[in-house]
Amino acid sequence: MARRSAKPAGPAAVEAAPAPPPSSAAAAALSAPPRPPRSTSRKHLSAAGLLALITFIHLSGLYLFTRGFLLTRLSLSSISKISEHAPPPTHSKALVLIIDSLRFDFLVPPPLDHPSFDPSHHGVLSLPQKLAIEHPEHALLFHSYADPPTTTLQRLKGLTTGSLPTFVDIGSAFSCSKIEEDSLILQLKRANRSSAFMGDDTWMSVFPDGFDVAHPYDSFNVEDLHSVDDGVERHLFPLITNASTPVPDFVVGHFLGADHVGHRLGPSHPVMKTKLEQMNDVLSRVIELLDEDTLLVLLGDHGMDAKGDHGGDGALETSAALFLYSRSKPLTTRSVRAAAATERPHYSGPTSPVPHRTIAQIDLVPSLSLLLGLPIPYNNLGSIIPELFPAPANLRQAQRANAEQVMRYLDEYLASVSGAEIRPFHADLKELHDAGENESFVRIALERCRAIWAQFDQPQMLAGLAVLALSVPVLAGLFIRTGNGEGLDWVDDALKRAAAAGGAAAAALLGAAFARGQGKVLEAGLLGGSLGAELALLISYPPVAYPSSSTLLALVLAALHVAAFASNSYILWEDRVVLVLLQTPTILSLLRAPLAPSSRLCMRLLGFSALLAVSLRALASSTVCREELAGWCHVTFYGSSTSSIPPLPVLLLLLPAAFFLSRALQAFLDISKSYAGVAPLFLGHGFRAALLAGSVYWLLDWTEGAEAVALTDNGRWLVRGAKTVLARMTMGLVLVVGYTLWYYAPLCIEIKSAEAGASAGVGEGDAPAESKPSVVVLGWANSFGSSYLLFLAPFFALLWLVNLPTGQLVLAVGLISILAYLEIVDSTRDELLLRRAFTSPTAFPDNEQDASLPGTLPPTFGEAAFLAQLGFLLFFATGHQSVLQTIQWKTAFVGFPTLTYPFAPVLVALNTLGPFVLTALAVPLLTAWNVSPRPGQAVPVLQHTLRAALAFSAYHTAVATSAAAFAAHFRRHLMVWKVFAPRFMVGGVTLLAADVGLVLAVGVGVAVVARKVKSTMNADVA
Repeated sequence: MARRSAKPAGPAAVEAAPAPPPSSAAAAALSAPPRPPRSTSRKHLSAAGLLALITFIHLSGLYLFTRGFLLTRLSLSSISKISEHAPPPTHSKALVLIIDSLRFDFLVPPPLDHPSFDPSHHGVLSLPQKLAIEHPEHALLFHSYADPPTTTLQRLKGLTTGSLPTFVDIGSAFSCSKIEEDSLILQLKRANRSSAFMGDDTWMSVFPDGFDVAHPYDSFNVEDLHSVDDGVERHLFPLITNASTPVPDFVVGHFLGADHVGHRLGPSHPVMKTKLEQMNDVLSRVIELLDEDTLLVLLGDHGMDAKGDHGGDGALETSAALFLYSRSKPLTTRSVRAAAATERPHYSGPTSPVPHRTIAQIDLVPSLSLLLGLPIPYNNLGSIIPELFPAPANLRQAQRANAEQVMRYLDEYLASVSGAEIRPFHADLKELHDAGENESFVRIALERCRAIWAQFDQPQMLAGLAVLALSVPVLAGLFIRTGNGEGLDWVDDALKRAAAAGGAAAAALLGAAFARGQGKVLEAGLLGGSLGAELALLISYPPVAYPSSSTLLALVLAALHVAAFASNSYILWEDRVVLVLLQTPTILSLLRAPLAPSSRLCMRLLGFSALLAVSLRALASSTVCREELAGWCHVTFYGSSTSSIPPLPVLLLLLPAAFFLSRALQAFLDISKSYAGVAPLFLGHGFRAALLAGSVYWLLDWTEGAEAVALTDNGRWLVRGAKTVLARMTMGLVLVVGYTLWYYAPLCIEIKSAEAGASAGVGEGDAPAESKPSVVVLGWANSFGSSYLLFLAPFFALLWLVNLPTGQLVLAVGLISILAYLEIVDSTRDELLLRRAFTSPTAFPDNEQDASLPGTLPPTFGEAAFLAQLGFLLFFATGHQSVLQTIQWKTAFVGFPTLTYPFAPVLVALNTLGPFVLTALAVPLLTAWNVSPRPGQAVPVLQHTLRAALAFSAYHTAVATSAAAFAAHFRRHLMVWKVFAPRFMVGGVTLLAADVGLVLAVGVGVAVVARKVKSTMNADVA
């Protein structure tokens, strides 16, 4: 049987009366605009409500697990007093200059012949090393280890309190809160010392009342490379040269230019050299103005990786510089330095092949406190730097004062509610302290506390895992229930049962929590409500079924993905694992294409399978590399591993890709003659204009930092203004105009007149039929799918705007991959219908319209799983990995010249999680693509969409549950915070992103399309 006779993909002929076609009743009904919007039907609300319930269950499980897994550290409120054993102070004043992201090798470069030597940042800020060599008793240069997370907020906490951060502190990187615990700034205030600050406004967030004079500048505008540094200079030099007023006792100047250059352009860009030259000049002028009683401290709060980013625990991110200089008073002696060169720890790294003296960054806190005659902050875990106390008596006093402070802190911590965390080693540490082993005691105390961070709440972790794990069989049971062809009348009953059982269980656990007085009321309510609802659904709809061979294969592939999280190596190579999972069914489809029962199906399967295979390989060619894979992975997403600028070929392809992508969509819609009605206006003009604007935005962004362009300051100002206006216009076009037009526009169909013989497809040599006027409806066969594709298009255009240039090309290939896969699914269903017709004629419906609908075949788990896996591949191909370093922070400024809440985090989240939302929104296309309406009858589009959505959610749930389970299992593993914990966090947020996408797809996209079909063609959905 030919494909067209089994499933008309082109025009649908509607026979009319002998009256002229333009005035026929059918033409009038079909050409009329849709009726006014009506409220969403109850069945759509029920389906969306079921998906919302699943989202709530996932959110509860993730919240419970996260509360038990992501660690916290108790901050004690006690305040230190000056120790009677403290040595005499050496300086009364300090000038602290912080160059944000000042990596150690920026001050101590590798040899000229070393492979890592880079003239853009090596040997440029050369004054500290020169002074350390020429004046070894007055200048000290250290490598300092910055505890992760290497974000400015957490490092400022460490540099002022001496305390350790925890992994959960990453979440507050953009949410600064006042530091309430003891700190250097608080001790200065208590000692009535004057202070001044200028630079990064993060200081004002954590110490709003800490300084007598303050000049803060916006810290998150990475587009601005110079304003903060110029502002610090503008206020710093008058402050330290004004003879009419005394210089404050403590001055902080925090420069941001080098950090912004790193984020914006990368450390290997020529602008970095210019910025470090400026810092070298500033340092030279400061040193000339230093008085004899002022201690100069120059440091980086953290380092930066090869691309200029930071936030994680990579060797380059934790590698910060520390330089101390005293113009008149010596800081140390040659003999002490010589002893330290052989007895103290040294560091060598990727860009520092020659070993150099290293300290923990928080060691500056007790050292600086004692040098200035201040008490050491109470929560400090740093050790004094021995070189700064060269006299043996002073060194013993400093070490004793340091040890007493740490012992007091540990004793009070042991007596606190979190004391169980340090109880296993407290006695050993106390024995060391009582024996007078002060230096060893403080060093080991830091090591032990750094290793444990804080306690895991194992019962809460298990509760979260139970909720997540139980949702997998629940989703499986619901998935099976939606495939029995009985409609969706049962959904309301399922929601009522879940609500009743969840409410009862939540009330029971809340009562128990109140009775015990444990205080975890929210946790008890979430646990009870989630488990109760899950058990009710599991009992009502048990996951019992016999899977087909194709479903078994999909389950095996899903199991391989889920099991990969048991190994840190497979997590590191997850992008390649996902590619193999996607290529397997694609190659199988290619191999079985010659077995298709018709030549047309054979060619379709061959062509689209080959297109999909090539597209997947193209997606996999876009990579960013994790630090652990150095030497095994080649960066292609950026111009190089040390650059954040896109490759030149990508820039050349941007505008052609934006222009021709809408043409590719037209080609896919032309297969079913669905490029009709509003589609040419929507896709051929609006969609194309939005994509072109998004590409022009990033081309303008490139010109700002392009060395070849060499813009003036006015030119940069004009480019930034143009970028902002263009981005905002694009957002307005996409979100307001795009979705308004989609909501009110008619279906993608067009009415034409034709002779009956032509519309029926009279073959050559057949007797001509009696000619009667008829009406041809172009696009009838894909009425559902084409209209829903228009719903997907504005979101895709928004995603295009917030993705970097290489990411835009990836998205273009990704959208083509989705459409190619839809055609493969459609052809596979046609093949199955034809085989059924050949083997059992009674299995083929008598009504040809029924037979023509692939939607009458329920979607399989494998079809939805493929889209889920494609979302992961797009995530990796758009320049992301399961590490903080690959977050593309610059997208926070798309459309905004400065950091603007709440838009900045939304834009970054859209850039990071967009691929998962995109594939979730594409799920209804699995059941709506090439599905034609049946006037007066119901098409099971909604039922099958819900089934596909449940399968899609089940896949993501299994992945997130596995990532959480193995993160918990390996919670004391060496790689837990580097590999397993970040992968769990990615799994959690991607699960929620997928859930939100599914709710919007069913509750908005499918509902509005169904309303259009109903009002235009009198065809309902079931």
